[in-house]
Amino acid sequence: MPIRTPVPPASAAAEVGPAAVSSAPEDPSTLVELYERVSPGVVAIQTYLEDGVSRGSGWVFDSAGHIVTNQHVVADADEVEVDFSSGAKVWAEVIGSDNNSDLAVLRVDLPPEALAPLALGDSSGVQVGQTVVAIGNPFGLAGTMTVGIVSGL
Repeated sequence: MPIRTPVPPASAAAEVGPAAVSSAPEDPSTLVELYERVSPGVVAIQTYLEDGVSRGSGWVFDSAGHIVTNQHVVADADEVEVDFSSGAKVWAEVIGSDNNSDLAVLRVDLPPEALAPLALGDSSGVQVGQTVVAIGNPFGLAGTMTVGIVSGL
């Protein structure tokens, strides 16, 4: 599950999801700053299944060790490993999942100072055409970032 983080403007903006919404950034360093701020809260997930391994992304929800990911990433998992950008790798427990929303919550046992929770926001202000950023670990590639636009609500 890539983290869909809207790009912040040069000035402040309303929080939406793990970051802020705006039009395209005027300064490319804004994207670098956004990546550096958000990526410690984005994790890679490896799910060990009876017939192989699957991979996905997730994000740190709180300092108690809750991780949010997609349900399809952890479905039928025998074991789930969460890899942090710090280099930490820990086993996770699936504590809840919902097939209809394709969401799952994991829990890892790490001290709060080892976690970088991402803030939630209010998505009610999102508009078609706004710039968004996805930070994640697709297909086993660590720490990727891509830019796009909101194409529909």
